[in-house]
Amino acid sequence: MIVCQIGAREHYASPRTLHRASLLAELITDVWVPPDSPFRHVPGRAGERLRGRYHPELSNANVTHFTTSALGCEMMKVVSSRKSRWDELIGQNRRFQVEAVRHLRASRAFEGKDYRPAVLAYSYAARDILALARDAGATTILAQIDGGEADEALISKRWSERSETMPDKAPGSYWAAWREECRLADRILVNSEWSKQLLAQAGVDGRKLVVTPVVYEGGGSSALVAHRYPKAFDAARPLRVLFLGALTLRKGVIEALEAARALAGRPVQFVFVGGDPEARASLMVRQPNVTRHDRVPRSRVAQFYRDADVFLFPSHSDGFGMTQIEALESGLPVIASRNCAAIVEHSRTGLLLEAVSAAAIVRAISICLDHPERLAAMSVSALAAGAAFANHSATAFLDAIQEFAVPGSQ
Repeated sequence: MIVCQIGAREHYASPRTLHRASLLAELITDVWVPPDSPFRHVPGRAGERLRGRYHPELSNANVTHFTTSALGCEMMKVVSSRKSRWDELIGQNRRFQVEAVRHLRASRAFEGKDYRPAVLAYSYAARDILALARDAGATTILAQIDGGEADEALISKRWSERSETMPDKAPGSYWAAWREECRLADRILVNSEWSKQLLAQAGVDGRKLVVTPVVYEGGGSSALVAHRYPKAFDAARPLRVLFLGALTLRKGVIEALEAARALAGRPVQFVFVGGDPEARASLMVRQPNVTRHDRVPRSRVAQFYRDADVFLFPSHSDGFGMTQIEALESGLPVIASRNCAAIVEHSRTGLLLEAVSAAAIVRAISICLDHPERLAAMSVSALAAGAAFANHSATAFLDAIQEFAVPGSQ
C-alpha cells in the first residue's frame, strides 16, 4: 500500500502499522528529517518540530519526501504578503498533491504489478492522488480526518446560537474538492460512528464508509497506577478538573467556563491547558477557580493528566478525540461529549454528557464531587480501558484495511 500524508499525523502511526505488517510499499510525505539530515540542526522550536518529522521504525521503509521544496514554501510565506488561513492551507495541500502525482507518474508506481495496488491518502490533500490511482486501476482509500462539510455546518450553527459569526469558514472550492475526493474513493476510513453519521448527513455514499479507530500505541500505561482520591473534597483538597486542548467554541470551552462559574462556591478547581486562537482566555481572568496554561510540549502533557482528578472533554464535534485515550491510559476518568468517538463507558470509565451544556457539565462534576469513591473505581477501569485500546487499535486498523485492500499488497 502507498500512503500519502502531510505531516506526522499520530507520529506516522498508520504507515508504521502497515510497515510492521509488510504492507507498506511507500510513504509519500511533505517533510522527512532523518538523523543525517542537515535540517535536524535547526535551532529553537522550529528545529524541534522538524526533528519530529521522522520515526526510527520507518528507517528501512521506502519514504519519498519533498522537504526542501516544502520548507522553501514555508520561508516564502514569511517574506510574502499575508494570505488567509484557508489560502495557505489549500495552497499547501495543492502543492503536495502536485509533487506526489509527479513522483507517482515518474516512478511508474502502478505499472507492472501482479496484484491490484492500493493508495491511502488523507482528506483535503487527496483529490489528484486518488484520481491518478483510480485511472491506473488501483484501490483508492480516503482517510477522512473529521466530519467533513456537515461538521462545519454544525459548528457554524453553534456560533450563530451564540449570536456570533463563525470566523474564517472554508470556501466553497474546498468542499467541492472534498466531495470529489469522496467520489473517487473506493473506501472512506472514518474514526468514529459520529463522523460516519456526519458524512452520511452530507450525502456521502454510506456503502463506502468504514469505521476504524485511530492507531494509538500508548505511552506505557503499565508504569502508571490508579489515581488516589480523598474521602471528601474540600477547600484544602478541591476536585481538580482538567480541560486540555484548544480553547475554542468547537471544543466546548464556553460551556466549560460557564460550568466553572456556576460551581464557584464549591470545592472545584478547573485547569485549562491549550492554545487560544479565538481569544477566549480573557473570559478566565475573573474566575478564581480557573487556572490557565498556554499550549505545552508533549513532554509536559502527562504531568497534567497525573495531577488531575477528572478530565473534561465537552466537544461539540470531534472526528475521534485522542485526548480521551490519553486520559484513560493515565487512569483519569473522563467526562465526555457524545459528539466524538465512543471511547468512554458511562459510569465505568467516566461520565457521558447528555448534552454539551453548562448545566450538563455541572451535573456530571457534581456527581464526582459528591461521590469520590466512584471516581476511584472509574480510575481503575480507565487504566484497563486505555491499555486495551493501545494494545488493539493497530490490529483493528489492519483488520479494516485488509477487508478491502489485498493482503501482502507490496
